[in-house]
Amino acid sequence: MKPKTSDPKIERLRSVPGLAGTSDKELVRLLPYVDEAELAAGHVLMEEGKPGREAFVIVEGEAEVALQGSVVTRLGPGELIGEMALLDHSPRSATVTAATPMRVLVLDPVGFRSILRTPSVATGMATGLAKRLRDIEGAPTYETPGGR
Repeated sequence: MKPKTSDPKIERLRSVPGLAGTSDKELVRLLPYVDEAELAAGHVLMEEGKPGREAFVIVEGEAEVALQGSVVTRLGPGELIGEMALLDHSPRSATVTAATPMRVLVLDPVGFRSILRTPSVATGMATGLAKRLRDIEGAPTYETPGGR
């Protein structure tokens, strides 16, 4: 079995839920669509009600998610944010602000669509969205055999 690449950008992509099992070849194909950015604490990544033009993967640091001005959760490394607006072309559903200095991967719409073409990624993203919605709503969840 060939060892996985040591390219830092590919390793950061692999940290995204749903991309962990993706081949190096597929991840290399995505590199042109992914930029990296460093953000200061307090930087607003997206504003509720505004158009969405990118999605972000948190590499380092934490972000606060607020709905109608109230913080509802805090996200950290490996979390994908901003994908909902790219999925349904609707305004941002929340405001996300860097709670600490952050390093993020930025996916433009073309890169985002490219990532979605991998079935395991689409499934992982749908599962992550469902979990976030359940958490926000306080909906019940159930453990199944194998922890999935």
